[in-house]
Amino acid sequence: MKRESPHVAIIILNWNGLKDTKECLESVFKNHYSNYWVYLVDNGSEKGEGEQLKNAFAGERSVTVIQNEHNLGFAEGNNVGIKAALEKGADYIFTLNNDTVVDPHFLNEAVEAAETQQAGIVATRMVNYYDRSKLDNTGHDLLSTGDTVPRGRNLPTPNSQLPTLPLGSCAGGALYSVKMLKEIGLFDPEFFLNYEDSDLSLRGIIQGWKCIYSPKSIVYHKINQSIKKVKDDVYRIRSQRNQLWAYLHNIPLPVIILNLPWIILRDLAVILTAFLTLRWAALRIFVLSRLEVIKTLPNILKKRRKVLRHQQVSSLWIWRHQKNFVPTYLRYFWDIVVRRKNSVME
Repeated sequence: MKRESPHVAIIILNWNGLKDTKECLESVFKNHYSNYWVYLVDNGSEKGEGEQLKNAFAGERSVTVIQNEHNLGFAEGNNVGIKAALEKGADYIFTLNNDTVVDPHFLNEAVEAAETQQAGIVATRMVNYYDRSKLDNTGHDLLSTGDTVPRGRNLPTPNSQLPTLPLGSCAGGALYSVKMLKEIGLFDPEFFLNYEDSDLSLRGIIQGWKCIYSPKSIVYHKINQSIKKVKDDVYRIRSQRNQLWAYLHNIPLPVIILNLPWIILRDLAVILTAFLTLRWAALRIFVLSRLEVIKTLPNILKKRRKVLRHQQVSSLWIWRHQKNFVPTYLRYFWDIVVRRKNSVME
């Protein structure tokens, strides 16, 4: 007897993005994988968007609409949908940004990759929606300074030189094994927004789950379409803090010690560059984010103990699979200092 295809729950979070969400759903309905169900979670949107989505899609045979009373953030907003899917017996969870459209084969390819390679996490080929000759990302790279960065950002789309094992996936288009999630937990609600996917990926990798890249699972992403609605100082400080949280929650101490000179050098270079170029807003955001990390050290240590007591991969493996920070920071220097572009902290 032929084995039934795994059941996949697609989690789509809407927050004041009705038009994008509808376009995303229409593309999902055209996909070629049949054993799926959509959990459409409205995250406390304004202007009655939750009710509009309920009226528009609740009658669909493969959609469950969930309305959150308030904006719970990306992490907990997705968790609401994931928990509903777990109760219904899903085998895999696919988190999908509402500001995306998908290739008809995106789900077939992601599931096949997970099944054949026994992966806990599958990173997709996310392509720039507006310029489809360029990649958005193919998962995450982890730099020796502790930064999580989009892997392959702005490289030509037909790029075959990227390794198959990233150190994380972007939750805007990623497949997660339910077996893994039951073992390591869901997104950390304290992140609210930004780098919760890096934290979840590193948690899974450290605890022995494989993260792979499926180049034929393609998602077209309207980059920053959602983020631009919340990009204020609170967002910027939290983003910088969360990046360090993801690193410090999960990375073994020997790796942190080996990287410490580069982490200190990076921080001093950012502060000095901002000071010399009179980027006072960026300097303030950067310093405040570091103070936030210091204030939360007891919680960081608590979460480290919880993760690292189940460590399955060696510190050497993590250290060897991280990337050198120099090429990335040279690009930042060129863009921010020479070309005078705004940084992520401005």
